[in-house]
Amino acid sequence: MSIQGRPGRISRRAFLGLGGVSAAALLLSSGPFGVLGARVAEGQPPSAAAGYGPLVPKPPAGGTDPTQYLYLPAEFNYQVISRQGQPMRDGTPTPGILDAMGAFPDAGNRVNPTDDTTILIRNHENRERPGEVKVATGPGFEYDEATFGGNTKLVMKRQKFGMDTNQNTVYEDTVADSFAILGGTSTNCAGGETPFKKWITCEEVVKGPSGGSDGKTSPKKHGYVFEVNAIADGPVPAPPIVAAGRFVHEAAAWRSGVLYLTEDRRIMSDPKLGQIGACFYRYTPTSGSARPPTSQRPPASWRRSRSRACSTRTWMPRPRLAYRSRPSGSW
Repeated sequence: MSIQGRPGRISRRAFLGLGGVSAAALLLSSGPFGVLGARVAEGQPPSAAAGYGPLVPKPPAGGTDPTQYLYLPAEFNYQVISRQGQPMRDGTPTPGILDAMGAFPDAGNRVNPTDDTTILIRNHENRERPGEVKVATGPGFEYDEATFGGNTKLVMKRQKFGMDTNQNTVYEDTVADSFAILGGTSTNCAGGETPFKKWITCEEVVKGPSGGSDGKTSPKKHGYVFEVNAIADGPVPAPPIVAAGRFVHEAAAWRSGVLYLTEDRRIMSDPKLGQIGACFYRYTPTSGSARPPTSQRPPASWRRSRSRACSTRTWMPRPRLAYRSRPSGSW
């Protein structure tokens, strides 16, 4: 089957009519892995690549300590921009257990009035274990003051640093600002960016006063996602987005008004359902509205469908959730 007409996007029906090998080759042909994808799809071995050369010990930019070297190709460079324990602007030490992160362009704000910087929002997957550095935003901001997880914000400014031994330009990133931005959560694993300069951070645990998936208890229920305003110049409140579901969250992705959510759970036996496993979810807030109030629980139909057994091959229908608009903090 051939596709004729003007170049550009093709219809779903035409794409499906191509067959497996042709569709795969077409799908990959416009990307950086086009040649590799086409050969693999046709059952041919991948062609040899020259690569970037042998790995050599490289110090970080501006560093000479040989214990800090990474092994990289000769023309690669790197820089250590932040370390656990370093004091941040708010006076608290930088937490550890770094995990997922979002990057946002900085349009300029009160603390950082220029637009030549990049904002990084980092997850800290603290699980309330000995030795962890708590993400501390202070009373009134933290969802659960007994938990250690949360997010920190870095504002990075890049400038030319010099030339390396191969006469390549080396850039230096300077930390213009850093502070704890969201606290009182637990096991912040992955997350996702929204186009509104907000980071969705996900709790990879379900626990509460009666116990949890990690074998621990907590004063409040956990297993939610939270919204972080990336352009905020200080800590933000941390109400959970209850209607997006309570489960062992992994990642989140926003597309066309829908927040897609994955679950980090294996197939396992269940005394009531026989077998349960990870599910794929979507949360659809009303167009132009904010998340529902923390006190508003999701509909009973959401909770019941949530508890059904799922597998990686099963797509479960999800009801569309509608809530009234809120005047501020909208997605």
